Amino acid sequence: MKTQVLLALSLAVAATSASAQTGYLGALAGLSRISVDCTAPLTSCRDTDVGFKVYGGYEVMPKVYAELAYTSFGTVSARIGSLEEMYKARAWSLSAAYRHPLPHDLTAVARLGLAMVTTRHTRSYGDRDSSSSVRLYGGLGLDYLLIDNIRLVSSVDLTTGSASGDGMLLYVMGAGVQGEF
Repeated sequence: MKTQVLLALSLAVAATSASAQTGYLGALAGLSRISVDCTAPLTSCRDTDVGFKVYGGYEVMPKVYAELAYTSFGTVSARIGSLEEMYKARAWSLSAAYRHPLPHDLTAVARLGLAMVTTRHTRSYGDRDSSSSVRLYGGLGLDYLLIDNIRLVSSVDLTTGSASGDGMLLYVMGAGVQGEF
């Protein structure tokens, strides 16, 4: 009986502390960039695309959230005559997100963490190269509380990657929606 009472009390305390914490899910889309060299004499070069991020966070202490995100940086290409090279990048990131309330229903957000970045370099003649590595990840954002538990979000998220031995800066600058629970 004593064990059952202790178990019930432990579950009640855990449920109370879990309900005090909050979380969120969100998605955003916008301009992405994979920094490929567009200075060479190329027929065409495109180093921007549409990227997106889907993410979720959970409060671990006041104003600090653990955040897990999947980010697609899109696909970019460079062409010399009939030879084309394409670069694609994506990342899974785990970061600490510091959320600081501002006046007028605004919240500033700063993120810092690690990302597993995967890049793929494909050439039109069939050669492929893929690389995955853990990289530093960071981001800054601004949220606006639209209605209860729904926020409009804007964010710039960046990291680095490499393909075929070349380092590159990767970022997504976008806007979207976030729901809180």
